[in-house]
Amino acid sequence: MFVAILISIISCSSFSWDTYTDKANSFSIQYPNNWTKEIRGSSIVFLSPLNGQGDLFKENVNVMLQDLSQQELSLEDYTEITRKSVITNLGKQSIVSLKDVTLKEVAAKEFIYKMNLNGNNLKIKQYWFIQNKKAYLFTYTAEPSKFNDYEAVASKIVESFKFL
Repeated sequence: MFVAILISIISCSSFSWDTYTDKANSFSIQYPNNWTKEIRGSSIVFLSPLNGQGDLFKENVNVMLQDLSQQELSLEDYTEITRKSVITNLGKQSIVSLKDVTLKEVAAKEFIYKMNLNGNNLKIKQYWFIQNKKAYLFTYTAEPSKFNDYEAVASKIVESFKFL
């Protein structure tokens, strides 16, 4: 276990980081410079490079902002809606954990669940918090066998989020 953690720490520091700045929403976030960045609607997605010919899935971290000004949802309300949606669409057995955390000095949630998408078994780790009538949702998606390999990088991406 210690060796895997050490490898993750070393791999996080072995490449350079780029910064994505969203001036319209007043935030920035860093991502490894060998990952690609794609804007998909209201989300920004950071995709890992493929590792060889047999690798068919790009592990990724995405950031999505949701305007809640018309709904006035609390963190608990947002959490319950998200939890129920996962249960309805994937089943209760898909949930690995749901817990309270602090992210960017704000009360947040960490939600881990599993799903199958287009024949790919995936493990998802999400964080969210609500501030200024917006939900900030961070999603890390990986194949279960590679989840631990990319988790340190995904965490560093999420932790690099800054309000401007």
